[in-house]
Amino acid sequence: MFRSLGFIEEGLLGREMCGHVLKTGAEVSTVSPGDHIAGLGFGAFGPQMITHEELVTGAPPGFSVSELATVPSALVSAALSFEHTGLEAGERVLIHAGAGGVGLAAIQLVQAAGTEVFATASAPKQDYLRSLGVTQIFDSRTTAFGQEILEATGGKGVDVVLNSLTGEGFIDASLSCLRQGGRFVEMARRDILSEEDMAAARPDVDYYILELDVLKKTEPARVGRVLRDMVARLSPADLKPIIHSRWPLAEAGDALAFMRSARHLGKIVVTTPPLVRGRLRQDRFEEVLWPKILGGWHLHRATAQLDLEFFILFSSRVGVMGNLGQANHAAAKRTPGLRLLPSQLRTTCSPGCGKRLQARTVNCSRPSCNRKYRRCCGCRQRLNPLSAFLTLAWTR
Repeated sequence: MFRSLGFIEEGLLGREMCGHVLKTGAEVSTVSPGDHIAGLGFGAFGPQMITHEELVTGAPPGFSVSELATVPSALVSAALSFEHTGLEAGERVLIHAGAGGVGLAAIQLVQAAGTEVFATASAPKQDYLRSLGVTQIFDSRTTAFGQEILEATGGKGVDVVLNSLTGEGFIDASLSCLRQGGRFVEMARRDILSEEDMAAARPDVDYYILELDVLKKTEPARVGRVLRDMVARLSPADLKPIIHSRWPLAEAGDALAFMRSARHLGKIVVTTPPLVRGRLRQDRFEEVLWPKILGGWHLHRATAQLDLEFFILFSSRVGVMGNLGQANHAAAKRTPGLRLLPSQLRTTCSPGCGKRLQARTVNCSRPSCNRKYRRCCGCRQRLNPLSAFLTLAWTR
């Protein structure tokens, strides 16, 4: 979502996934083609993604693909946060946006550690948090939670803040209920305090800005270790996948709009249809490529006696934009051999000669003419160039 809204650096959409390995590099040893995995990377909103070996782990049995897709970013982000702050039994932890993906992951980890959860959420989502056993719930749409938490704790405040609220006054409200010497993890991407800002405002606070996408690039081994730890803990008695809604890849734009509206619980999982999930198949590819080659050949034979200036073949926008469930069809339309077919067919002189044309062109001898010609290697006559184009036919 941050990437789609322009909050973070340019890059491919989709940061986590669950799927199967298609290919591996020569030095990869922990996974093999065909393995069912869950993991992190960049560019998961597509049929395939390239990522580090360290950032994937085997998918445990007993969970659906969409359930496993909710695990990597949420649980790893929460675990990395608490790896920095530490958690001790009896402490109080304030988790903002508790009904979001990271919030729900953090609630599980805090409860498992024997610490007390203080969470914020919008009013429509608070009942869901209560169903998870959270009793200290405050409104995330106002800054009143700061004073309310102080009242609920007898003025002691919380020990840890896991923050994602950055509207006007929200960070100040969070700091107001954070005890002296507390720990503050920032997960937002804009309008946040720098380390210098926090040092000036609250020098007693241990401040940490978590940037998972940066860590995936700079410390993939560390991130991968936490990922494997979290996946190993998935069970009915310990950690569970995050509640989520499913959206087809074709409706990814609508899914992001739904996310921006903040009406969802947990995660939003974008799913691909079966044909897009699988790899390209040689037999299917050849099956859809052959009619295109054959059609071009028949057009060539039908017009070979004509002194054509242009030989134009029409294709489909699918070769450029793609289409769900038509991976082999789209790939065939982008095959270099198919795109070069017209120029390869039109390399001979007129039917009466049959000799090959020179590859290079020559200028017309008339000063006022800018046209170029190709000479025949046999009869040396000049012939009009046959410009080869592959024009996109936009279907309506």
